[in-house]
Amino acid sequence: MARAESKMIMGYLPIEERHYPALLSLVAPATPAVRLLDPFAGEGAFLEAAAKAWNLTPYANELDGERAGACITRFGATQAVRCDVERLVASNNAFGAAWLNPPYDHDAGASGSKRVEFRYLRHAWKWVQDGGLAFWCIYRQHITSEAAAFLAKHSSRVDVWALPGKHLGEYDQMIVAAIKGVPLDPAALY
Repeated sequence: MARAESKMIMGYLPIEERHYPALLSLVAPATPAVRLLDPFAGEGAFLEAAAKAWNLTPYANELDGERAGACITRFGATQAVRCDVERLVASNNAFGAAWLNPPYDHDAGASGSKRVEFRYLRHAWKWVQDGGLAFWCIYRQHITSEAAAFLAKHSSRVDVWALPGKHLGEYDQMIVAAIKGVPLDPAALY
């Protein structure tokens, strides 16, 4: 996708519906007392499917006005908001699960990693409770050594799944499933 096209959609690329069954099969149903956050929800289609399949209570955030309106219609004004994720106010450690499919973009002015995908993973991490499950949906090249080190340091378990086929006919799309917590063997990090 050309950079201009990507900017027009604010880097938003929803997970393709053909991947829903495989992704939804990764989690056993829980209880509605567990909250599922999608801070980059788009229209909320995957969040709705996941909340139903996993029996969780969905919470959505979306920056784009039309997509946020769709989320508010879908989930109600108490469970969906329109906000820049960096200004989103949510309780730390409040969500038992998070679907993190951030905008695909780069920030030329950033120091260190220029990819916003990793910056938003670190930013959203605070909302996932210890023992909670975070799904990070990105392209293969976004799993950098910096991202892998972050996940290894802040997760008790990490699994990486490749989705079949090429996203947009060009990119290998990955799902990182991480359980937030202390690594089982901290010495293995070194």
